[in-house]
Amino acid sequence: MRVIVSRGDRSKLPGIAWCFEFTARSVFLLLTVVACVSPSFAQEPEVNQGISLVLANELRFDSNVLRQQINPLSSRVWRFSSQLNYKLEQGGSDLELTHNFEHNRYLDSARDTYTNQVARLNFTQALNSTNRITVLAGLAKGYEPRGLGVTEGTSAQTANSPTGLNIGDLGIRYQLGRDLAKIRLIADLGITETDRDSALIANDSRDHTTTTQGLQLLYKVGSRTNLVLEHQARKFDYARTSQDETGNPLNLDSKDQRNSVGVNLEATAKTVGRVRVGKQSRNFQWRQAVWEDDPPAVIEEAAQVAVQRRPDNRENSALYWELAAVWSPRTYSRFEINAQTSTSESLVIGTFVRHKDIALQWVHDWNARLRTQLDYAVGRDVYEGTSREDRRRVWGAKIDYAYSRAVHAGYGYTDQHVNSSFRLSGFDRSMHYLFVNYRREAEN
Repeated sequence: MRVIVSRGDRSKLPGIAWCFEFTARSVFLLLTVVACVSPSFAQEPEVNQGISLVLANELRFDSNVLRQQINPLSSRVWRFSSQLNYKLEQGGSDLELTHNFEHNRYLDSARDTYTNQVARLNFTQALNSTNRITVLAGLAKGYEPRGLGVTEGTSAQTANSPTGLNIGDLGIRYQLGRDLAKIRLIADLGITETDRDSALIANDSRDHTTTTQGLQLLYKVGSRTNLVLEHQARKFDYARTSQDETGNPLNLDSKDQRNSVGVNLEATAKTVGRVRVGKQSRNFQWRQAVWEDDPPAVIEEAAQVAVQRRPDNRENSALYWELAAVWSPRTYSRFEINAQTSTSESLVIGTFVRHKDIALQWVHDWNARLRTQLDYAVGRDVYEGTSREDRRRVWGAKIDYAYSRAVHAGYGYTDQHVNSSFRLSGFDRSMHYLFVNYRREAEN
C-alpha cells in the first residue's frame, strides 16, 4: 500500500512562539558574551534613545474591492494606521523596536473589514571595530483582503471574509569589516514561517517554512563605489502536499538560488544607485512516500511516479537583473527608478511565479509646504507550469500639504489595470483618498 504524500504527513509547521523564544535566548546570550569581552560596558558609554510616532488617517473610495472582472464591488474605506518606534544606542549596541498597526473598515462592505499588526526587533552589537552581529525578529498577525492571494479571481466571492495570515521570522547577520573598509563580508541566516487560515486551502497546503542563506562580498574600488558578489539561497518546505488542476499530488518543496555580480554606486551627491546581474534557478524536491514493508516492485514504481510528477524535471533557471537609482537634479526634486526580476510562491495555480517589474517615481517640493508625487509601474507575472501570464500597470498621483512640521494632509489617486490570460483574473480598479498624517520625531 502506498501513500501519495510528500515528506510524510506533517500536520503543522514549527511554532512561531519557538522563534521568539529562540530570539530571546540568542539576545540574552549575545549580551552576556559582550558584557564579558567588550570594554564599552565597563566604561559606561553615553546612552542615546528616542521614540517616534506616526499616525495616519485615510478616507478612500475603492471602485473594485474584490479585484473582479465582472460585477465589481465598490466601497468607502476608512483606514487608520500607526507606527511606534523606539531606538536605543549605547556604546557598540543598537536596539530598535517597532510596532505597526493598521485597521481598514469597509463602510459599504462590513465583512471585508480587517486589522493587521506587525512587531519587529533589531539588535546590533559591535564585538570590536571590525566585527558586528545583528539579530532580527518579527511577527505579523493579520489578514489578507478578499481578492488577493488565495482568494484572487472568482474565489473572492466564495470567501466570507479576509484570509487570516500570520508570519513569523527570525534572522541573524554577521558583518566583517567596517562600513568604509576596502573589503567587507556580510553573511545572513534566516527562517520565516507563513501560516494562512482559509477554508479555501485544503489541508493548509500553502503553509510553508522558508529558510534563507545569504552572502555578500563588497570590494571598494573608489571613494563611493563598491563591487559586489552576492549569493542567496532559499529553501521552501511546505506543510502538506498540494494538488494540481487534475487532482494529482503536487509537491511544491523547492530550492531557489540566486548568484549575481554588481556594483553599488554613488556617482555624485545627486546620483546614487545599484546594479545586479546574474542567474536565478529553482529546483523542486519531490519525494514519494511508501510503506516500509512494500515489495521492491512497488517501491520502484513509486520512484518512477515521483520523477514523472515533479513540477519540472529540469533545473528551472533564468536571467536575474536589478537596477535601482535615485537622481536629484535639485535639492527640491527627486527621480527614482526600480527595476528587477524576482520569484515568489504561487498561491493559486502553478509551481511558482516569475516577476518582472519596473517602477518610476518623481517627487517635487514646490515650496516649504507643498509637495507632489507621481508614480508609474508596469510588471509581468508568469506562472510556471501553466499557461497563465498576467500583465500589470498602475499609476498614481498625490499632493501633500504640510500645515506644520508634524501635521500633513492631502489627496491621492491610484489607477490599476491587470490583463491576464487566465479566465476572469484580469480587472480594473481605481481609488481616491484623502489623508491627514501626524508625525512626532524621536527625541533623546
